Order: sequence, then C-alpha cells, then structure tokens
Amino acid sequence: MTKTLCTLLLVGALSSVSYAQHSDIEFGYDDHTNPTEIEIEQPNVTSEGIMFFESEFERAFASDPWASDEPGFATVDEMGELLRFNPGDNIWLTALDASDTTYSSIGVGFVNFFNPVTGALEAAGEITIQEDFTGTTMDLILNGDSITSGDNPQLIGVADSASTDPGGIHDHVEFELTGDTVGAYGILFQVEADFAGTSAETDLSSDPFWIIINRGLDEDTFEGAALEAFGVAAVPEPASAIVLTGAFGAMLVRRRRRS
Repeated sequence: MTKTLCTLLLVGALSSVSYAQHSDIEFGYDDHTNPTEIEIEQPNVTSEGIMFFESEFERAFASDPWASDEPGFATVDEMGELLRFNPGDNIWLTALDASDTTYSSIGVGFVNFFNPVTGALEAAGEITIQEDFTGTTMDLILNGDSITSGDNPQLIGVADSASTDPGGIHDHVEFELTGDTVGAYGILFQVEADFAGTSAETDLSSDPFWIIINRGLDEDTFEGAALEAFGVAAVPEPASAIVLTGAFGAMLVRRRRRS
C-alpha cells in the first residue's frame, strides 16, 4: 500500500508541474498562408462560451505593487499543431469593455472585480498593463468602467523573423494592481495582428477571452465563487481529478489481490 501511495504522489506532483508549465496562451493564425482570424487554443469556456485563463497577483517584497506577467503568449508548432504568425507581424492585446452585451451579459466594465463580500462583480479597481521589454507603447491604465490613459491595444510583441523560428512569438505583458483590495480581477481581451502578407495590411483578431487574476482569495473561494461570478462552472483541477481517480482504483486493485 505504501509503495502504491508513494508512486501516486509522485505522479501527482509531476502532473501538477506539467500543468503549471502550460500557462501560456497558445495562439496563431488559423491558416498560415491565408489567415482569416487568430486562433487560440483553450478548452475551457464560461457559460457564455468565452474562453478564460487564470492567474495570480504576486510580489517579491512587501514594498512592491501586486503584479502578474502570466499568462504569457506563445505560438506552437508541435504534436501536429501549427499556430504561427508571419515574420514581422505586430501582435496586440486589446482590452474590451465587458459591459458591452456584444461580448458578455455578465461583465460590468474594463476591470471586472469580484467582491468576496457581496459575491458579485463590480466595475472597480485600477490595473496598469505594460509590455515587458521594449517599452514602445504607452502603458494602458484601466480603472473600473473606463480607460484612464495609455494605448489600447497594447503591444505583445513582433513575430520572429529569424530562420530558426519564423513567425514564432513567446512574450509577456505585465498586469500591475493599484492598491491591495482582496478579490478577483477579470479583464476581457482580444488579440489582434496586422497581417504583413498582403500589400494592403489586414487587421485580424481573435475571439474575446477572459484573464482572471486572483488577489488574496483562498483557492476554494477563487475556484468556486469568484470564477462562478464570471460564468465558470466549478470543476476539479485536471491533474488532481485524474490522480485521485487513479489512486482510488489502484488501492482497490491491491486490496482485491491481497484478499
């Protein structure tokens, strides 16, 4: 029994590591040579059919602001998938007003704050979005139901022109929270690109998606009430659900053999 449990714990740890390593938003053109939209790989959607990604505000020192640079954005070219851009294409991140019913019937503004006291979404909280490395665009500051200042869209990066990774991109933007109010902060986004493969550049875009960032909520509250406020049904984590099922089955088999 002890040997079986140790093995299962090891599998569980490896599964958790594997799950954590796949925190990037994997995206690219639906058709590399003749694209019509930007495709995003994400099996998880809300009750409205909107994709969502989770993250968490952190800080290294008490004097630092709460910030997150996850999820990142990356193209993929593996396991039969080919999601790339054209070399030199500019890739942008556009913040959407989620109160626009064109996008959502749940959202309430640019910053959609889950208040754990009321259990509801509020258009509240200030978040600054900035491109991590080049600093070529003005930081975008969102505050509740408005844009305070900056450029929208915000640059994610430029698709690689190197022969080793043509059309590839792996980059991050940083989300910085003003203040220290505990709750969950959701922003509705869309990815856009200028397609450099034609003489007249054509803007292409993705479907909207949520990035929902936890600030200080315990895991049960965030995965339960907070995500449910954004229309996410409560489900067990993919890795833990599989491991728990396997553990239960393995213990039953060993007990039967001993009998």
